[in-house]
Amino acid sequence: MGSGLGALYNKYIGKYKYRNLFLFGSIGWFIYLTFSVLFLFLGFETYLILIILFGSFICGGIMSTYYNSLNNYVNILGQVDNSSTLYFGISVSIIQCSNIVGNGVSALLIEPLGQKTYSIVMLSLIIFIAALFIFVKNTEQNPE
Repeated sequence: MGSGLGALYNKYIGKYKYRNLFLFGSIGWFIYLTFSVLFLFLGFETYLILIILFGSFICGGIMSTYYNSLNNYVNILGQVDNSSTLYFGISVSIIQCSNIVGNGVSALLIEPLGQKTYSIVMLSLIIFIAALFIFVKNTEQNPE
């Protein structure tokens, strides 16, 4: 629901550098995974569940920045050499493959590592992956 409401600000995305939008969007993933680590360490408390539900709503709004800017970025790259459908197809296939591979790796690692260690590893991984957004190339239609 937060992601759907976050899509309303799509017209403002072109005013910022894409690498900054990607980094901001990855903060949503970081907060979401932090909540899962918090839940595993503090246990099943009613107040914590309400905080997590509210936080997940906020994270959805933040993460929609990533998905909206990703689609806009792919669209701009496709206009450079008239291959927008090719780039969009590659982008969607990478996202879907990452879902499949991520779930497969999770299924193999969650039992040997345990839920707490696994959540901390995932949190560390999202920090590393978010740092890679620094290398995203700006486009002609995007400010420097």
